[in-house]
Amino acid sequence: MGKKLKIAIAIPTYNRLEKLKFALSKIEAQEIDDRFELYCVISNIASTDGTTEFLNQLSDKNINYVIWNKPEENIYLNWRRCGEAIPDDIDWVWFHGDDDFLTDDQVIKGLVNIIEQEACIETSLIHISQARRSRKTNRIIKDNLFDLCNQLGYHEILGWMSSLVVRRSSFKRAIDFSTLPCIDFPDPKDQVLNKYSAYPHSAGLLRSCHNDRALFVDEPWVEPQDEQQTEECIARWAEAFT
Repeated sequence: MGKKLKIAIAIPTYNRLEKLKFALSKIEAQEIDDRFELYCVISNIASTDGTTEFLNQLSDKNINYVIWNKPEENIYLNWRRCGEAIPDDIDWVWFHGDDDFLTDDQVIKGLVNIIEQEACIETSLIHISQARRSRKTNRIIKDNLFDLCNQLGYHEILGWMSSLVVRRSSFKRAIDFSTLPCIDFPDPKDQVLNKYSAYPHSAGLLRSCHNDRALFVDEPWVEPQDEQQTEECIARWAEAFT
């Protein structure tokens, strides 16, 4: 048997302990076979709701947890720390919001099937449909990332982070680019003025991977926990961009 694929789910979290617990329960429920190893990389910065204590005792026999637990750091570094914590030998990284979830226990096995059967060496990104938006056709559309965005829409392909599975090297390039304002402009107000996009991960991926092969996969494998934007989520956006 050849080398096992190493898949990492990357979650930056902040004061969403109960939603994080639910997201992790769906990850821990994934059926694992002998083709791959599953990692979960969590960056926790500035949480005050018990997330730090919960992560300190987190373990699971089927999941390799990697935790960056620094509640005293600046929240704007959360994505960068998440990227830095991902082991170098990981093959693919799935962005994952702390308030989203995988829809059934076969999702990662399905992803591995797609990687093995459809992802050539030039493929850097796989887009998985949001479950409520999916037509459940199992269709796969292949193109370079720039043309795929032109065909289906920039926000459709790159706007929601939990639909994005990215090759490890591409993930690192995108995170490095999208978190530059956090380093160059430590004051949050200056960061807002110098952001490349309201969706920094999207801008980073488009900048670093626009010529790379990408796949759009119409599979209903990931879903937000909330039916619509909550007051808490609205408040976070208001705080981040004012």
